[in-house]
Amino acid sequence: MRIPSVNGNEAAAAEYVAQRAQTAGLQVEVTLVDVNRPNVLAVWRGADDPEHIALLFHGHTDTVPPLGHPEPFSGALQESALQSAVQ
Repeated sequence: MRIPSVNGNEAAAAEYVAQRAQTAGLQVEVTLVDVNRPNVLAVWRGADDPEHIALLFHGHTDTVPPLGHPEPFSGALQESALQSAVQ
């Protein structure tokens, strides 16, 4: 929430995700699909036993432009809600 990642400029957010995943012990691969637009693939290897549950998390790191929001990446709480650029 606090990393500016407006569509087309997601490199800093993707780097953050990759570092956090690597720190957690996941195998990380970063692929640049366009300038400042990397994809992060993080794999947490489990057992080769088909009885074990697997988890897939899919998301994206880009956001919409702030559209005049005074502090779009502050992560501020207002009335117990996380404030964002889209209201």
